[in-house]
Amino acid sequence: MRLEVRKNGVTVDHQAEKAIHRKTEKLNTLLEKFQPDMVHLRIDLEHLNKKNRYNARLILELPQKTLRAEKQGENLTKAINESFNSLFREVNKFKSFLRHEPEYKRKLRPNHKEMLLATQTPEELHELYLDFVEKNFGRFYNFAFREIRNRIYQGALKPGDVQVRDVLDEAVVKVWDEVSGKFDEGQIRKRIYRKIVDIVDRRVRERKLFAVPLERKVSVHDLDTELYEFYQPDDVVRLEDVIPDPTAPEPEEWYEEEKIEETVDRVISLLPNRWRQALNLIELEGFSPEEVAMIQEVPVETVKEEVELAKRFLREKLQDFGLQWTL
Repeated sequence: MRLEVRKNGVTVDHQAEKAIHRKTEKLNTLLEKFQPDMVHLRIDLEHLNKKNRYNARLILELPQKTLRAEKQGENLTKAINESFNSLFREVNKFKSFLRHEPEYKRKLRPNHKEMLLATQTPEELHELYLDFVEKNFGRFYNFAFREIRNRIYQGALKPGDVQVRDVLDEAVVKVWDEVSGKFDEGQIRKRIYRKIVDIVDRRVRERKLFAVPLERKVSVHDLDTELYEFYQPDDVVRLEDVIPDPTAPEPEEWYEEEKIEETVDRVISLLPNRWRQALNLIELEGFSPEEVAMIQEVPVETVKEEVELAKRFLREKLQDFGLQWTL
């Protein structure tokens, strides 16, 4: 493993040097299956004068993925140890993904296709429904993903409590049970979104978790292996995975983009659930206020008013972070 340490004017004492050595040795052990010359670890250390704290940021470049971790501490050694511990969790989750463990776990239970095949329904209607679900599956997935992620930011769920695919499978099957002979894509689409919200709400009630204080950080990377669902690596390393793309942004740019996205997501999670869901459905899913009113079972004027309140709240809050809301 190639190691690069950027001290940025920070004095690294013997204890901190020892922590870096010990943690990099453990990281090497975790990455023993990877080619050493294809693994690069960059450590950025800095002193935050205003907070009088130390910051340790790790960027681990692997042939198929770049992993990041960042922690702060009242002393440099603590910041280093905590950032490495966070990186170890990311490495273990990524290795689990490469071994296709999420896929094995899903095979232990039937998916929505297998459950629908067991129902006694007209074949033509059955095929229409499955085709519709497959055509819109990506949008349903993204909506469910955002709902679960926001509940984690709110502290209503813990990472790993709810899996996106479980919610989608249940929603698709339950809506199918409500289809009575007539196939109406618009109505079915609305019902699936409504059912996703209901299922996530039910899971929150079942967990009965205490709310997390706003000052507590909930890692954006702790969404279990769901964060890797959009990435499907091959078992064989491809040439384009090894040779850097000259047009791709630098790791620092990726990191900044992720920080901005995380900030926006956290601010959105502060919205009341109904405001947030209406905003997502209208701005991201293309629903009209009238359709959202049917999904949420509230008057149309209430939907319009709450969406405007949500936009106003986001604009004001994001300005505090130097960001501008464009919707």
